[in-house]
Amino acid sequence: MTELARLTGASIGYAEPLLSTDLVLAAGEVVAVVGPNGSGKTALLRSLACQIPLLGGGLTLGDLNAQNAAPAEIARRLAVVPQFEEPLFEFTVWQLVEMGRLVHMRALWPDRDDQIAITDALERCQLSDLSEELFSRLSGGEKQRVLIARALAQQSPLLLLDEPTNHLDTQHFGRLRELLLDFASRAGCGVLLCTHELDFALQTARRVLALHDRKLVGRDDDQSVENWVAQIYGDQWLPIREATGITRWLRNYRIAESSSNH
Repeated sequence: MTELARLTGASIGYAEPLLSTDLVLAAGEVVAVVGPNGSGKTALLRSLACQIPLLGGGLTLGDLNAQNAAPAEIARRLAVVPQFEEPLFEFTVWQLVEMGRLVHMRALWPDRDDQIAITDALERCQLSDLSEELFSRLSGGEKQRVLIARALAQQSPLLLLDEPTNHLDTQHFGRLRELLLDFASRAGCGVLLCTHELDFALQTARRVLALHDRKLVGRDDDQSVENWVAQIYGDQWLPIREATGITRWLRNYRIAESSSNH
């Protein structure tokens, strides 16, 4: 097993801890972290990306002690897709995706390898026809796909995504799932995504963890998904079994809203 990241005794948060955890991310797997807004998903991802310091404990990225590493060393080991990004200046789609290559570029201009990586990332995110469009003029879903393409162009082994389904049309959920599974199948690569979309997480990830009582809680091998979801969420999610045998999870908004008001 190739280890891509390890949190050891990590205390994660901003001024105050939101959670404490140990976590290992390995090549070949897609890991999803689910939880309601404000539970610490983004703080966890930003801590893994070294965007906020740990309040305690340690983080390694492969053989690199990430807490003492230069930004370029971190960027060679992981790429991040944020929830939202609005650049201060006008960039085309191509230019924004090109930024994912900065850690590899040996000159001011992209070389042939950079251009191949950018073109491939645009094609995989179905953005080739929009490469000369201004990012600011795109729809929310198109912008999200550009951020994903930039991370793919970076070609770092670990891909971290914060609410990657934000603004995406339902038709693009399946394409995103394929992209993440394909990325994790490549030698030495892995994925961690944070999402409030339980259904997407369960359909995509081999390992799903829930933020619960300031801890990451996984499912026991002998525990059914239904029992695990009920343990974490109660009746906030409803299992719907389709004729194909696939179980879909729908949010019970009446219960969820009642719980959030107490």
